[in-house]
Amino acid sequence: MGLFELAKLQDVGFILSLSAADVQRLTRLSATDVATLHRAVAEAVPHPAPVTGLDHIFSESSLLDIVSTTVWCI
Repeated sequence: MGLFELAKLQDVGFILSLSAADVQRLTRLSATDVATLHRAVAEAVPHPAPVTGLDHIFSESSLLDIVSTTVWCI
C-alpha cells in the first residue's frame, strides 16, 4: 500500500497546499512519512525546466515578454 492510499488523500494540489503538520493531523502519518509524501507529490507534479535570463535573451521571445518577466522577477 502506497502513501497516497494510506493517507487517503487524492488531490495533489490539496496535499501541497497543506503544511506538514496539517497533513500529519489529517492522516495520522509519521513526520517522516509526511515528508516522503510531500516530496513524492512535488516530484510527480509536472513543472517546466528552469529558464535563465540568457535563455530569454537568445530565444525568439519578443522584447515585451523579456521586460514583463524581468519586472515580475524583481
